[in-house]
Amino acid sequence: APKYMPMEVAVSPDDALVAVACSETGEVRMISAASNTVVDSFRVGDQPWHLQFTPDNTFCYVTNRRDHTVSAIHLPMHHVMKVFETPAEPRIFNYPHGCDISPDGQYTFVSNENSGHVFIPRYNLNYVGNVVVIDNVLAEIVKVLEVGKMPTGLSVSP
Repeated sequence: APKYMPMEVAVSPDDALVAVACSETGEVRMISAASNTVVDSFRVGDQPWHLQFTPDNTFCYVTNRRDHTVSAIHLPMHHVMKVFETPAEPRIFNYPHGCDISPDGQYTFVSNENSGHVFIPRYNLNYVGNVVVIDNVLAEIVKVLEVGKMPTGLSVSP
């Protein structure tokens, strides 16, 4: 059986670190790009999936798929600074998948598959997913956008 089961990688803006979401162990491992060695490891939620660095290299956000949460790792302090979660009803995070950050670093966008049909859409009663917008400065969820069925990866363009 795989020990770490790497799911996704992201390269830091300064090209110094490669973050690896290890879905089997519930951790994000930071690897030095220069030495190709693990320099740090962070326990996050169950089944970390996609992850992304903020442009200023201060945070790395990771979606925790089976935990229905998002973790914000503060890189200078070597600490999981915040775990974004929502109550079971209404659960906004439902199998969070994709993660990207706005070019100015202010917002993190997280796609949620809603494969458990827990998120109840406001406008369309069919099974739809969502994209949650997190304000990185305020460290809070500021918007939930209803989108089509089972959104997965996403990318924010400038």
